[in-house]
Amino acid sequence: MCCSVADVAFPLLASPLVESLIISFQSCHECSSMYSYRVRRGGTIRVLSGTPSGVGYKAISIVQCQTSDKKAPCKFCHLTFTIPMSSAQKLQSLMRLASPNSTIWLNILSIDQANHEDVAAQEAVMGTIYGNAS
Repeated sequence: MCCSVADVAFPLLASPLVESLIISFQSCHECSSMYSYRVRRGGTIRVLSGTPSGVGYKAISIVQCQTSDKKAPCKFCHLTFTIPMSSAQKLQSLMRLASPNSTIWLNILSIDQANHEDVAAQEAVMGTIYGNAS
């Protein structure tokens, strides 16, 4: 059984408040080709990695004036990656826009922000990505 980062780092402080400060994923683009985010109200949101193909999805795009990289661990493969978000709460709010058990394309995760070639490739097909979204 895998424990959460809160359980490991703060065993006496593992509470809903502490859990709400941590961004974590059940799986990530490295171990399953997409991100899997468990929502509190039950269910999982799948976040596509890269350009969507052969699957229905909703597209969510955000622009933030000020961000800092938030660390996010994958509970399956234990990779830690960064997300350009100002807070964990903002990511949780974004995920509430999607229905449980839905698939989304989310620009801050679906585009590898550290890979300039991926950013350019995704920007070139942005119209198609939004046009094919449901």
